[in-house]
Amino acid sequence: MAEIVTRAGGDERRLFPRAGVERLCKIQRPGDARYLSAFTHDVGEGGALIEILTRDPVAAGESIRIGVSWDHRPLIKREALVPAVVVRAEPLGSATQRVAIRFVESQAEAGELVRAASPSSARAA
Repeated sequence: MAEIVTRAGGDERRLFPRAGVERLCKIQRPGDARYLSAFTHDVGEGGALIEILTRDPVAAGESIRIGVSWDHRPLIKREALVPAVVVRAEPLGSATQRVAIRFVESQAEAGELVRAASPSSARAA
C-alpha cells in the first residue's frame, strides 16, 4: 500500500494530496521526438515528483508532456501523454534529476491511487 506524503516544515502549498507511488513514465520535451525515461516517487491529481534519466537537464518553468504507466503496463502510448510544467528541478547525479511537475489538467488516475492509500479508505475496505 502507498503512503500519504506531506511536505516537511508545514509549508504545504499543494492543492491535492499526494501518495508515495512508483510508476514508470516517459517524458517528451517540446520539439524533441525522443522520450526520456523516468519514474514517479509520489503522485497526486495535480502533479508528481519524478526522477528523470537525462544528460540534458530540464528547468523550472519548462513545459513537457508526460505519460505515466498507471496500470503497470510496460508500454506508454504517445496518445497517453499529458501536458505538464516543471515546478522545480534538482540534479541527483551526472545523468539524473529529481523534478517536481504540475499537471496542466488534474489526473484522475493519480487521485484514485491517493484515495486508495488514505487511511480512511483502508478502514472502509
